[in-house]
Amino acid sequence: MFSRIKILLSFALRDISKSRTTLILTVFSLTAIFTAVILSTSILDGFQATLQNGSINTGGHLTVKPAKGENIKNIDLVQNDLGLNEEIEGYSTRSHAGLIMEIDGSFKGVGYAALGVDPMMERSASQVPNYLVSGRYLLPSDERSVVIGVTLADLLSGLLYDGKEISVGEEVRYISPLTGKARDYTVVGIVDTKYFHSNWSSYFPKKELEWLDNSKKDSEIIVRLKDPSNIEDQRQVLQNELNGEKVFTWNEKEGYIFNIVMAIKFITGNISNLLIITAFVIVSVIIYINVSQRRRQIGIIKSMGAKNSFVVAIYMVEALVYFILSFLLAFLVFLLIHIFFVNNPIPLLIGDFRTVIVKSDMVKIFFILILSTISGSMIPSYIAARTQIVNVLRGES
Repeated sequence: MFSRIKILLSFALRDISKSRTTLILTVFSLTAIFTAVILSTSILDGFQATLQNGSINTGGHLTVKPAKGENIKNIDLVQNDLGLNEEIEGYSTRSHAGLIMEIDGSFKGVGYAALGVDPMMERSASQVPNYLVSGRYLLPSDERSVVIGVTLADLLSGLLYDGKEISVGEEVRYISPLTGKARDYTVVGIVDTKYFHSNWSSYFPKKELEWLDNSKKDSEIIVRLKDPSNIEDQRQVLQNELNGEKVFTWNEKEGYIFNIVMAIKFITGNISNLLIITAFVIVSVIIYINVSQRRRQIGIIKSMGAKNSFVVAIYMVEALVYFILSFLLAFLVFLLIHIFFVNNPIPLLIGDFRTVIVKSDMVKIFFILILSTISGSMIPSYIAARTQIVNVLRGES
């Protein structure tokens, strides 16, 4: 068996090496195709990870919303149930309000949201306190203090995206159109979460926001899980335990994320499919040319007693050699690109974009590409196997 494989490899490698130019061009073409396929999958995974991390890090894995109205009923009972759940790492009760900002006599919209939070609870469920670019986060003892997102800080100083921001220590007046209450708050910190929701938000001590406007007091609870893989099971558990309050996963709460991912998946998927078909065609053409130019050698091999399966195997091994050389080079090129993106992420409104390597996706790509490459050799191999010795001697096709 080993000697048969050795002979097979010898024939295949000798056939490939007869034209180094063809070998180099084929490997170069397949390398470009394989790199593009791997990269497109990594880009899709990168976008998905960016969107997912931005949403989870600022809003938790799960969100509890009121069953009716703007406020969660029996908030103490709900919080007690959450505290007893061993699968929950932390939770934070939030209040919301629609406010107007005034600075230096100029009125501004509040941005995305005004949130009232308990600073200690927020640290257990959200990563927002860890994204400070200046100043500090809220303390339990704080009064008339606010932490704002970096985009909102930009809006409050000149024009949006002009690169100018208000500084920590400056005061901003917040006004509630609903209650008419107004109060000056000192900016104690600015956060850059790399996610547009929180970068447009104002974070108040919970009691301060509720003084301005308590119409949406206790309007949501964000929940961070110890094991995110159980997110759907935990959503169902909480849904059954929390007396009818609505429980949403992060992607249900922000459905636009799913739509963005699906759009990117559609684009990258179609590109990858076309490239895979191209790889199939390239291999088919190259192997067919080899078969056409080696008809006499094929006839000689068959006259020496080689079976059709041996002839087919020669050209399938050739395709396998093309694949191995091309895939190794493609993965090396991809790794260089990946390292560059990891060290130099692209800043987007949804977060810092990096390519991501997901092992299961890489394994899937590997098998798809090897199947495409070897499949491309099947038709030419079948043509080679049908070569008749008599026809070769006569010079016929």
